[in-house]
Amino acid sequence: MIGNPFVTYLDKFNVLSPNHSKIYDEYNREMETEESFDFTIATKIEEHLKNIFSNNPHSVILTGNAGDGKTRLCRLIHDQFSDKSLVNWPENGVVTVQYEKGTIKIVKDLSELKEEIIYGILQAC
Repeated sequence: MIGNPFVTYLDKFNVLSPNHSKIYDEYNREMETEESFDFTIATKIEEHLKNIFSNNPHSVILTGNAGDGKTRLCRLIHDQFSDKSLVNWPENGVVTVQYEKGTIKIVKDLSELKEEIIYGILQAC
């Protein structure tokens, strides 16, 4: 018997499932072989971040626990202000987006970078 692919997809969100790690954005996008569903719910923080970079650009640092959606928000901002979608994060974890108000530099995870790279990124801001 073939199961319902949507139920299989929802299993990623079950914290007791061995597939739970697939919920995170960086893993969810890589699963080209399995059936995928794409749905989102607009949030106030998404709109707030879009407004920051559209109206009054300044540095933003997102913090939170694993699974809170920081990577998804970074991808959303990238895709909003870039002419192409972010398919995969580069090896160094840093993405630069040129847009009409300047440059957005998205650093996926500072804790994964060497100190000299972090200092260089912060000094350039």
